[in-house]
Amino acid sequence: MGISAITTGRIKATATTSVRGLPARIVGILLIMSLAVPIAYAVGQVLIAEAVGRQSPDIDVRVMGLTSLGILVFAAVLGFICAKPNPPDTNLARLGDFHDHFDEHRKRMGTPPEDDARYFGVEESSPGDDL
Repeated sequence: MGISAITTGRIKATATTSVRGLPARIVGILLIMSLAVPIAYAVGQVLIAEAVGRQSPDIDVRVMGLTSLGILVFAAVLGFICAKPNPPDTNLARLGDFHDHFDEHRKRMGTPPEDDARYFGVEESSPGDDL
């Protein structure tokens, strides 16, 4: 999710809001950091243990977990603060334009609305057919 936020500049906050632009990219970097920082900490501890000559490094799993959790919470709070309502769906707007165009065409051509069934493959039924 972090990589897609960095590349696209968009991240979904809720069903109706999203973060876009630079704040989304910053949240994406924080999401990647929540995994990278604990891994870097563990690798650093292993390298330090080898340099000092100890057999096993002193890796505190709680520190890694809390660091990762803290970064995730910070990214979530930042994302919700920067979230804005989603723009209107352009596909629905285009569909509305299509229906307006179709209605205008029908008025120009003089096609009555009753003939729509013939164009859309819907068979007309008479009132006595459902008995």
